[in-house]
Amino acid sequence: MERTQQTPFSEAEMVKILEAAQQISREVYTFVLVMRFSGLRISDACTLKVSSLEGSHLVLRTVKTGSKVRVLLPDVVADALRTIRAVSPTYFFWSGNGKLASLTELWRSRRLKKVFEAAKVENAHPHRFRHTFATRLLQQGVPVGMVATLLVNSERIVEKHYSAWIEARQKGLDEAVQKANGFHHLTPLMAQK
Repeated sequence: MERTQQTPFSEAEMVKILEAAQQISREVYTFVLVMRFSGLRISDACTLKVSSLEGSHLVLRTVKTGSKVRVLLPDVVADALRTIRAVSPTYFFWSGNGKLASLTELWRSRRLKKVFEAAKVENAHPHRFRHTFATRLLQQGVPVGMVATLLVNSERIVEKHYSAWIEARQKGLDEAVQKANGFHHLTPLMAQK
């Protein structure tokens, strides 16, 4: 099955999501901030350890691959994590009891669903926060390799899922096509009389 380009949240959608999350609770708002500004998968956000916050950086090993990731958070997000009441002494959003699949399903199908419904954002799902994180970086000209490092993915995967958002790549392709096809030598069609 061919995968399509990944769709980030628009700025307008993010504003509505953040407003809705803030109305629900500080914990939900902070969780949404972490998802949007870290690029973490929902399983990593759910199991985020208190010890993972080092200054304004999140430093952790991902659940899916066990790979180490270090990402700088905006100060507002780091401060939100520091000021919420962690669910346990070890984790921000998890008691440490129960199965990870149950925890991620709770956040996905109840808490975040409630946010998306209140925000009236269609086709919303938690992984779109990761897509938003990646596409914003690529749109700012951050090299694919650096984005891949932050997402703990390969460059090939990042290019496959986000190529439409890599402006420098498209500009280079456009210039190559124009040069190869000699667009500059074409003359405009004469108007008929």
